[in-house]
Amino acid sequence: MEAGLENIWQQLPAELVQRILSFLPPNDIACTVRLINKATAAPFHAPEFKVVRLSQPCPEHAFAWQWSKPGAARAFTYKERRNLITLAIKSGSLPNLKVAVASAGLCRLSPDEMGIAASLGRLDMLQWLLQHGFPWGDALPGAASKGHVDMCEWLLDNGCPWDAAAMSSAARNGHLDVAEWLTKRRAAETGFSGTYHPKDWLCSVAAGCDLPTLIRCDSEHDGRWSGLHLMPPGVLSAAAGSRTPDWQAKVLWAEERGARRSEEACESAANCPDALDRLRWLWQRGYPLRSSRAAACAAKQGNIAVLEFLLQEGIRPGKRAAEFAAGAGRLEVLQWLQARGCLLKPQKLLPFAARAGHLPVMIWLVETLGAELNSALSCAWGPEQGSSEVLRWLRRRRRFSLGFICLRDVVLTGCEELLEVVAERGYPPMPADGSLYRAAGGQGDLAMLRCLRRLDCPWGDALFDCVYEGCPLPVLQWLLDAGCPVKWYEVMETIRIAQERNKGPSFTPQVVAWVTEQWELWKQKHQALFGQQHEQQPGRQQDWHGGWMSGGYS
Repeated sequence: MEAGLENIWQQLPAELVQRILSFLPPNDIACTVRLINKATAAPFHAPEFKVVRLSQPCPEHAFAWQWSKPGAARAFTYKERRNLITLAIKSGSLPNLKVAVASAGLCRLSPDEMGIAASLGRLDMLQWLLQHGFPWGDALPGAASKGHVDMCEWLLDNGCPWDAAAMSSAARNGHLDVAEWLTKRRAAETGFSGTYHPKDWLCSVAAGCDLPTLIRCDSEHDGRWSGLHLMPPGVLSAAAGSRTPDWQAKVLWAEERGARRSEEACESAANCPDALDRLRWLWQRGYPLRSSRAAACAAKQGNIAVLEFLLQEGIRPGKRAAEFAAGAGRLEVLQWLQARGCLLKPQKLLPFAARAGHLPVMIWLVETLGAELNSALSCAWGPEQGSSEVLRWLRRRRRFSLGFICLRDVVLTGCEELLEVVAERGYPPMPADGSLYRAAGGQGDLAMLRCLRRLDCPWGDALFDCVYEGCPLPVLQWLLDAGCPVKWYEVMETIRIAQERNKGPSFTPQVVAWVTEQWELWKQKHQALFGQQHEQQPGRQQDWHGGWMSGGYS
């Protein structure tokens, strides 16, 4: 029967097969259809059918096969592993998200990931992330930005803290009804009925709502900004960058209310898809374009048409435009700037490309313009920097200058493969104070913690330091289970003093409860031990606190 089904594909015209399978999601073709047999794969030999886009729905069997392997993300940086989780959230698959979190080895996310899950309306993802100890993050602003009032209600009913950004986020994305619902909800709970920051509120409305709504919101504040030069400049900038069809009418209204023509408005317009038309209109109305702000934004967006327009008007892009282009990976813009005679300083541009991990730009700066790699080395490390592709390229181009490598920066970069390479060379040596564990723990990077243990990194006071630094509870639990020594009395005293004085680090209730539980277990264990010793040596006084203070560990 299966052989007969395979023959069916061979009997059908290739165009018909392609037509039938075109209704499948693109990743299904790459991960499933092309693997059936050669006949089925033949119509899908083009490159676009061989690429898997993790932000789109991906077959769960294929995702698990790729990312459930031991060490699947070992060569990835911290930033790339976090991005894997973000892409899994965007794909909308909870099973894939579970696999991604396990593969990434992270127990702390940035606020953005929770915001993305909430913006997609994925309550199942939010619940799973919360159950596994991830904080609320930007969940409320994320839900509000997409108009998910039911999600906002669930979040607030289940303990999500209020966030003033939620109301602004809703208005900025055109969901004024959600913003007003949030305002009423907060008024019912706190008795405060106004907006937190009226200026920011009006800017958000100008960005996301139409002119009649903007006028109504301004009148609700008694038109307090009417008159000469009293309208907040941010309102005009928000209107100039607004994605609503009546953005020009809002700009004119803001001008009539006293807003001054500023380059900030041109900067906002330069970030829009129709930036060229907007800037021409603003230029004709006398808006200043002489500084480099609009050109820098256009360079960042890769909008060469806008750069051409500015050049025709006698406005040459400055060094800021080149820096923005390098940081955004816009190689075509850099090449355009060079062709137009703009002075590029490759040594100054290389760090911008290195921080963002844009390898093609780095290669061009080095091989075409002669930049030296020294300035890129220090910029390739850190939690928000770090591209595994860039790191591998740097290793191929030249040997790392080990004397200038800080192990803490390597740990923060989060690439296990790189840390192992540095550790094999033995220099610089692993510090004995446990600071590397603290660095990894602060990022919630369990994968890096496991790597440090494999490399026999000294413990030092890692667990105490991680408690003090506010590391996530899974980090503390892992350290204890892995055998990290700890003086529980010091930990308890630190928490007690911080709570009594309301100063110093803040500790989550979960961490306080866990530390208290471990302290009680330690006392029970050692009281029993010292009791036995007292029976064996009745003439000797034994103070178990004193015994602990002399260096006893768990």
